[in-house]
Amino acid sequence: MIKSVEVITSPSSKYDAEGSAGIINIILKKSTLDGQYLTTEGSIGNRGSNVSVNTSYRRGKMGFSIGAFSRATYNVIGKFTNEQTTMDNGDTVLNIQSASTRADGITNQLTFGWDYDINKTNSLSISTRFGQRSQNSYQDHLFTQKFPSNGATSDLLQQVKNTMVGENLDASLNYTKSFARKGKEFNLMAIYSQNNPTAGFITDSLSQSDYAVLKSNKNENVGTNREMTVQLDFAEPIASNQLIEFGGKDIVRTVSSNYKYFVSQGAGTEFQPNTSPALTNSFNYDQSITSGYISYTLTTANDYTIKAGGRYEYTRIDAHFEGEPELTIPSYGVLVPSVNLSRKLKNGNLLKASYNRRIQRPSLRELNPNIQASNSLNATVGNPYLKPEYADNFELAYKTAIKSVTINLSTYIRYNTNDIQQARSVRNDTIVATFQNIGTEANYGTSFFLSIPISNNFPSMGV
Repeated sequence: MIKSVEVITSPSSKYDAEGSAGIINIILKKSTLDGQYLTTEGSIGNRGSNVSVNTSYRRGKMGFSIGAFSRATYNVIGKFTNEQTTMDNGDTVLNIQSASTRADGITNQLTFGWDYDINKTNSLSISTRFGQRSQNSYQDHLFTQKFPSNGATSDLLQQVKNTMVGENLDASLNYTKSFARKGKEFNLMAIYSQNNPTAGFITDSLSQSDYAVLKSNKNENVGTNREMTVQLDFAEPIASNQLIEFGGKDIVRTVSSNYKYFVSQGAGTEFQPNTSPALTNSFNYDQSITSGYISYTLTTANDYTIKAGGRYEYTRIDAHFEGEPELTIPSYGVLVPSVNLSRKLKNGNLLKASYNRRIQRPSLRELNPNIQASNSLNATVGNPYLKPEYADNFELAYKTAIKSVTINLSTYIRYNTNDIQQARSVRNDTIVATFQNIGTEANYGTSFFLSIPISNNFPSMGV
């Protein structure tokens, strides 16, 4: 059961440094009431429908929960027209494309949870989640026209289907030990995740007279993502106004991408593999992240609170293509500091200033060298040599209350270095996009939140 949801814009060193922004911390609570319940929900619309069933049972120290969810999307239709200009051997070419689009898919999910209170100071919980998904998107009658500045015009009619199917499994184990001294706690967590996505597309070239298939290109990208996490956390109050937290975490990720291209010479003919090394290969990417942290919190008699700490994360990477030497990608370590200073003012007002550093590692889409070219004029290819980007975050916030109205004001600066940006190049009439560490980025912002109670039956409204 969810007790509260915290939006932490300046996470302490206890939390992973992954991600350039803040985090959402979902705090759970355990029901101690014996019994069982069953809930079901459903909806239907002209573009999607869903249904869910959840049940739980608890008796004494032990509880179980089971949930199922299914969502279908359909009738998602649209259309587009775009233009792009390229240079081909000094010749300027205007390319115009248009198509009708549609999409459909289904997502299923099954969850199971178990928890057991061993005694007053020891508890154990296990949770699992299994999911399936199948998504399709189409570009119907994709019409491409080319207008060279010094040559004859040409056009091409195509039909494109993109697919994404896969299964995912997540399992976690959590053990918590509390002590007689308030605030002292030990926690052990282990998580296993596996995702098996299969993506691909088929592009058919059509006759403009009768829409017969003249030629087809097919791409299949079978992937496997596995992740194993073990985390230890310990909190120790060293005085009534001081707290030390420390711990460690190890994440092991194994990613593989087996991608292939095929060609068919018209309707009724079989697809034949394209054996070009650039279009058919297997890419394996293994990453491990070992980290440790320490955090110190002090609350003074004049209502100052300072929370400072540091987290060190060391990343090792092994990557290679099948049948080729291993890519040389160096390991790297990063020290991530965090400082939060706050002061309680009169009438419950609060003033806070904070600084932290974050790291954003490249995603699989940005790393994967599989060429995505369902559209003949636009292709995307990953870069396995990408480095992580870093973000330095500064925030100043103020909280006050005017009678029963709560007001939160904040302003922030976020500066990114080694920024991952999309870089484009032109190959004949095709724009090929990849990713490189070529940018710096500065973000400035302010936020204003107002909470107004309306009545006892409808306690508050946020703006």
